[in-house]
Amino acid sequence: MFFAVADSYCKGYDVHIAVEHNTAGGRTDFLFTKGREFRIVIEIKWSDNNGLRRGYTKQVSDYAKAEEAFHSYYVVLDCDGGSGYSALQSYLDEGRRVANITVKPIDANPKSSPSKPPL
Repeated sequence: MFFAVADSYCKGYDVHIAVEHNTAGGRTDFLFTKGREFRIVIEIKWSDNNGLRRGYTKQVSDYAKAEEAFHSYYVVLDCDGGSGYSALQSYLDEGRRVANITVKPIDANPKSSPSKPPL
C-alpha cells in the first residue's frame, strides 16, 4: 500500500524508489534517491516484532551508513494496542535517540466499522 502511493509521488517529483534494496547490512524496505545528495532510508516494522528496538538501534543505522543516507525514517505500525511502541518510546525518552533517524508511529490496530455500529 505504501509503495503504491509513494510511487506516484516519486514519479511526479523525479525521485527514484527502490523496494527491498540490498545494502551491506541487509535489505532495507525502501530507499528514496534523487542524485547523490538526497538519499532517504525507510524501514517499517510491526510493533509486536521482537526486534523492534534492535531495528531502530542497529538495523536502520546500518542501512543509513551503507547508503550514505541524508536521513532515515523508522515507521512503526502499532498493531498491539500501543505496548510495543510505548516500550520503544520509553527507550527513546531516556535519551537514547540515534541521530538522523525519525520514528513515525502509525495506528494499525483494528477498528470497528463505522457502517456497523455496535449493538
